[in-house]
Amino acid sequence: MAKVVKRSGNEVTVEVTVRLDGTLLEMERAIQEATNEVGCCATHEALGRFDADGSPIRLGEIKLTVRERNPKEYQTPYGPVQVERYIYQGSRGGRVYCPLEHGARIVRGATPLFASQISHKYAQLNVRSVQTDLQQNHGRKVSTSYIQNVAEWVGSIATAKEEEWEYEMPALGSAIATVVVGLDGAMIPMADSPGYREAMAGTVSFYDPQGERRHTICPLPPRPSTAKPNSCSVSSARLPEPSSIFPRRSIWASPTARPVIGASSNNTPIAS
Repeated sequence: MAKVVKRSGNEVTVEVTVRLDGTLLEMERAIQEATNEVGCCATHEALGRFDADGSPIRLGEIKLTVRERNPKEYQTPYGPVQVERYIYQGSRGGRVYCPLEHGARIVRGATPLFASQISHKYAQLNVRSVQTDLQQNHGRKVSTSYIQNVAEWVGSIATAKEEEWEYEMPALGSAIATVVVGLDGAMIPMADSPGYREAMAGTVSFYDPQGERRHTICPLPPRPSTAKPNSCSVSSARLPEPSSIFPRRSIWASPTARPVIGASSNNTPIAS
C-alpha cells in the first residue's frame, strides 16, 4: 500500500512496498500494481491542491457559499481516487459549483491525462479494444459506456476550441506571387462505415513566381451561422502582411474547384 511519508512545498515523497515473488511475469504484475498505487497516492495529493478552503467565493456578480463537503471518486490513469471536495451554491439555489473540478479540468470524472489517453485510444480503436487495452496494459478496468462518454466530451471540447485555433505559416524562402483558394478532396475514416471516404476541404495554396506550390493549408471554416455551402474562410488562414516574400496580390479561385467564397488580400470578396 502506497502512502505519503513526507510533504515539502510542491514535493511529496511516496513510499510503497513491492513483493517480488513467483515468476518474472508475476513480479512485473506486482510492480505494475505498486506503480499504480504510487500514481493514485500522488494524484490524490495533486487533486487536493485544486480544492477551495471553504471560504465564500464569487463567480462574476454571484456570491457562492459552501453547500456541503462530500467525497467523489475520480478516474485516473492509475486507478480510481476518492477525494473529499467542497461543493458551492448561491443563496437562491440553482447549479452547484465545484472549484476542484473546474481548476483541475476534470472531464466526466476523469483527470486530464486519463481523458487524453482514452480519447487517443478511442480514435484508433473500437471501444471494446480500448477497454481491453486499458485492462491488459494499464491495469485499469473501465466500462465501455464510460470510455465513449469521455471520448465524446473530449471531442466536443476540441470542436468548441477549433474556431480559436490558428494556422502557423512556415518560413518560406522564396517570394510568393499567387495565392489560390480551392476545394480539395481528403480521404478520412468514417464513423458509421468501415474504410475511408472522400470529403471536401477548403484549401489555401501559395505559389512562387515560377508557378511552383510552396505550401498549402486547410483553414478553418466560418461559423455555421455565417457559412455558405462549400465555403472556405481565407481570413482564418492568417495571411502575412505584404512584404518582399508576400507581396499584395489578389487571391483567385481555382478554375477546377467547385464554387467557393474567397477574398482578395485587401478583404474584397470574390467568387468563382
